[in-house]
Amino acid sequence: MRVVLAALSLVGLAAGIGAAWYFGFDLGGDVRREVPPPLVALHDHFEKNGVDTRVGLVRIEIAGVQARALFTLKADAGRSFIVMWFGSAASAARQAAEFNASARPTIAAANSGLLLQLSNWQADDPATRRVLGAFNSFDASSADAAPR
Repeated sequence: MRVVLAALSLVGLAAGIGAAWYFGFDLGGDVRREVPPPLVALHDHFEKNGVDTRVGLVRIEIAGVQARALFTLKADAGRSFIVMWFGSAASAARQAAEFNASARPTIAAANSGLLLQLSNWQADDPATRRVLGAFNSFDASSADAAPR
């Protein structure tokens, strides 16, 4: 009986990991192939500015969003943030304003058609300041940010 339960547990774990990978996060593989060019360019910019991250697609469709990526800090795997690539700068700015006005503990910033979302990050945290500084200094308008 224990063997059967252990086998079922392993099958369940494998199925859960497979489903999470397929429907949720894809943090492995070739970043250049999986992630759209504007988000790859942002990832490279973060790296050049001392914000070492891993990036992967979040495979959830949201109206008006071309792509959504999860960036995880290499130095602190428990800290991550979302960047969304919108079809327009106005859409990204509107969504940032909505996030910042909400009761949720979210810091949001728009840069051209990109939206940075830091959920449950403290504004006075040095890591928050580094990520925001790097994001705001990124030239998103020249990063091939036109929707496909």
